[in-house]
Amino acid sequence: MLRRYTSVTLLFTVLFFTLQSHSKVTLYQEECGSCHMAYQPRLMATSSWEKLMSAKELSDHFGEDIMFEDQLILDGVNAYLVNNSFRYPANFPGKISTSIRITDMPSLARHHRRIQKKYITQKAVGSISNCAACHTEAEKGNYDERKIIIPGYGKYND
Repeated sequence: MLRRYTSVTLLFTVLFFTLQSHSKVTLYQEECGSCHMAYQPRLMATSSWEKLMSAKELSDHFGEDIMFEDQLILDGVNAYLVNNSFRYPANFPGKISTSIRITDMPSLARHHRRIQKKYITQKAVGSISNCAACHTEAEKGNYDERKIIIPGYGKYND
């Protein structure tokens, strides 16, 4: 009898946390994705997301004053970003980035340095921050080189 209740309790616990996580993803996609691509949290470190979601940064979010309807929405978005962010290993030997710009992330710069500036600055792209302009599955978190089509150039790996 106890086993049956334990299984039911475990099932409801898993469902609860799955729904909680899903609702935070939805909040993030609705709140942030209404203005720009909802970047995957793993693209920046925890410290960067915490800084970005601070009252100071939200009041001047790249030239915009970001206001959330209520504290629960802000807390939900913040929790989703922090809980799913990139985490540096404890023994990380390099400098830890606390930039709030996705484009300042060292790995992003490293992967884009071979791309001619004219393809990045063209009107169809604008800047490296417009991931979806070239990465056809960026919204799904897929940045595979085989899925890149650069406007005015074509498939990246041709």
